[in-house]
Amino acid sequence: MVINIEIEGQKLMFLDAGPMFKPNLTVSLMMMCDSKDEVEDYYQKLSENGKVMMELDAYPWSEKYAWVEDQFGISWQLYYGSEKAKQKFSRDDVHRKEQRKMQRSFELLHLNLSKF
Repeated sequence: MVINIEIEGQKLMFLDAGPMFKPNLTVSLMMMCDSKDEVEDYYQKLSENGKVMMELDAYPWSEKYAWVEDQFGISWQLYYGSEKAKQKFSRDDVHRKEQRKMQRSFELLHLNLSKF
């Protein structure tokens, strides 16, 4: 089964490759919540019949954070994010960083090619 979705202009494809491939903790869905209550609500629902990887608590990166595996084996990282933290993960910010990296790569490539 293949599912195509679009989130904030980003196209994503999810596919079920069959029963020989199981979900694992190498990939997590990150849920940035607007309130601590929202984090707690998702935590309760997702951890029910699932597994808690990191308890709901305060951590250096978030006042309210938890890492859970739901009943279907999907890994979720839940956290209360300040506006600053959300901006850090914004698509535009990531895009700008990637553009800067790409520009720097071209500059370095040009410098190296100019030696020949």
